[in-house]
Amino acid sequence: MINTKNLSELLTRNVHSEMYPRLFAMTPNGTVVAYSKPANIKQVRDQAAVVMMTLKDQLASNTDETDQPDLLSGNFQALTIELDSHSIIARPLRTNLLLILVGHTSADLQRPFQVVLEHTGDPEHPARLNGHVQDDEDAGFPDGEQSEAKVKTALQAQRMKADALVDHINHELDGLNMPEDAYQRPVE
Repeated sequence: MINTKNLSELLTRNVHSEMYPRLFAMTPNGTVVAYSKPANIKQVRDQAAVVMMTLKDQLASNTDETDQPDLLSGNFQALTIELDSHSIIARPLRTNLLLILVGHTSADLQRPFQVVLEHTGDPEHPARLNGHVQDDEDAGFPDGEQSEAKVKTALQAQRMKADALVDHINHELDGLNMPEDAYQRPVE
């Protein structure tokens, strides 16, 4: 079984107050298992509900009528939800366990709502830039492109952190899994 106190401590040590102030782990049915502190637990639960509903909707819309959407079928890679002032990145950690990173976007770089679901083999969202984007006004980007590049760079940093945390936590939890959620258990 996973030690949720230790997982919460690990998540707390890995937050960045400016870029990604909240990390938490949840089951696919929306149960929060561990979270970084300090936290407003109501906000964490609300964000878990948003992730759960968005992920189920996205998976259901990507399957045909004969397939049942499976939240962690092995081909789900990531879910990125871009909101006006922040982003939410969900990555599978283990069977029945997701890592959620909630990141900030600068208030002057707001963008419209967007959801991107990645399966294994899909291009990563956002695509990683080979070079680095300068932060100063003379970076050579037209006004709209400069804002877009800054948002993309922040989202890339958040995604890279989520990927690194998933790798680290999976290494630490080698051989441990969450039990099946009640809704996934067969009725006997």
